[in-house]
Amino acid sequence: MDYQDITLKADRIEYDFNWKTVSAAGAIDSSGKLAGKPEFTQGSDKFTFDTIRYNFESRKGKIKNIITQQGEGYVHSMYTKRFSDGEIHMRQGKYTTCDAEHPHFYIALTKAISIPGNKTISGPAHMVFEDIPLPILGLPFGFFPNTSTRASGLILPDFRDEERRGFGLVNGGWYMALGEYVDLTILGSIFSRGTWMASTKSSYYKRYKFSGNFNADFAMNRINDDP
Repeated sequence: MDYQDITLKADRIEYDFNWKTVSAAGAIDSSGKLAGKPEFTQGSDKFTFDTIRYNFESRKGKIKNIITQQGEGYVHSMYTKRFSDGEIHMRQGKYTTCDAEHPHFYIALTKAISIPGNKTISGPAHMVFEDIPLPILGLPFGFFPNTSTRASGLILPDFRDEERRGFGLVNGGWYMALGEYVDLTILGSIFSRGTWMASTKSSYYKRYKFSGNFNADFAMNRINDDP
């Protein structure tokens, strides 16, 4: 289904001519799984989800279980409202750099607003790894850039599984663009057997004039060498 700059694909699409509202959903296949999930494309924005109800006149919609890529990350949301200016308001959301449909790790978002091509802002949030909440990594709020240009925001950690140090979340932290020529990165790592690390890095650069960086690192290693 095409309308101006909007394209909607799904196994089931219903259109109400009186209210100018479209509803779309997938269908259960022969194996009992949901197939043909709706795909909604508007300009450069593309979303996949379970169901949608969208009004072409107001350009507002209600979406259930949406997944969309924003910058280098992925935003998941159970209940979503999309407004005419492109803003996405979410409840029971996730932000992750994992591209799996069910991400291995993510930051759980109670409520959030995503501005495509700009940023995602959330209320209280906490880290979840393999569906296990990590309350020690709770955050009073979240700020995630949705742009390839330089912007301050959270850096999601990578997952590690090491024989001597155990499970770990590595190099998560915060990036700050302090000005046109200077930035600051603060990173931390933690492992299940007690190892933890912290580091800061500041870089400064102006083309043809000056460049350099400053680094500081601290680590407490606890290694299990038992057979």
